[in-house]
Amino acid sequence: MEGYGHAYIGPFNPALCHAAALFGQHWEVGLASPGCLDADWPNLPPVTPPNRVLFSVLRFFRWAHVGVVSSPTDLWESTGQEVASALRAMGLPVSPVVTIETRMGEGPRKALRAIREADKVKVVIMCMSSTLIGGEDQRELLLAALDMGMVSDGYVFIPYDALLYAMPYQDIVFPQLTNSTRLRHAYSAVLTVTMESDQSFYKAFHQAQLSREIRSVIAATEVSPVFGTIFNMVYFVAKAVEERRQAGGGHWVTGDQLTQSDGGFDFQGFNQVLYGAKEGRGLQASVGSLRPLGRSFVFPGGKPSSASFCWFSSEKACGGGHIQGHVEGGNIQNPDVDSVIFGENSR
Repeated sequence: MEGYGHAYIGPFNPALCHAAALFGQHWEVGLASPGCLDADWPNLPPVTPPNRVLFSVLRFFRWAHVGVVSSPTDLWESTGQEVASALRAMGLPVSPVVTIETRMGEGPRKALRAIREADKVKVVIMCMSSTLIGGEDQRELLLAALDMGMVSDGYVFIPYDALLYAMPYQDIVFPQLTNSTRLRHAYSAVLTVTMESDQSFYKAFHQAQLSREIRSVIAATEVSPVFGTIFNMVYFVAKAVEERRQAGGGHWVTGDQLTQSDGGFDFQGFNQVLYGAKEGRGLQASVGSLRPLGRSFVFPGGKPSSASFCWFSSEKACGGGHIQGHVEGGNIQNPDVDSVIFGENSR
């Protein structure tokens, strides 16, 4: 690498985006944040923008009316608000947006009642840590949904956090599901959307341990797949800096220059090949179009009804909402649990 430049990798918390943008502007450093979804932020996304992926999935199934439920933490509450705003900017009628008030007891049920009372909403975006990597809030929410009959009533739950990393899906058994019949039943209503990967994060981490690239004795299954995302983010920013240096013929890359990266490069990430997209669209996990592969999806309470396609058209108004984006999708697969493996056309 012969290029030089400063970049602020982060924040994950959307509440910090304004401060991060001011910091970057003052010091002329690039902002590479997975949490700042607003198009007004001078940001080079170090992951495929999650709101675009969600829009692609919702458009594929034609689910326009969605609700958002967040964990009672600053990070996830801010994320829920940011996700809702980003999808509304693309024309979707996102409501309600609620936060679980208390983790136990009536907290999850109260949040779900607000969802159930909303008109036409059958799809719920969960802004919280996935139960498959130890998230207790999601576990309690899904079990409450099961007890309230929402699983059998056809509600679909999409975990937002899995958009930010490669959830292991190749030949893996999750003990959280195998050890709990109730949770396994509840989880049948979950549609997991995650990055495509060449191999499981856990396998890649274990191999890195064996080769002494990672000098830690901790079990791979005890490590969050977000580790792989952070690894990829650092590498991606370094490659984008070098791309901008070569394009500009200089040695120093400012923040404004970094956010205009034309991509066109690829590299081996932690457990997948990654691509730098053109026109400042950031990091991409794969190249392809949205299509079903393997077994068909099974929705335990029946597939939610499809909305008019006008909600997803950039040329039409629909119920007062104007669609402002056009996004390519990725690949759909269906391993042990329903999942969507995504990518975006980037070259």
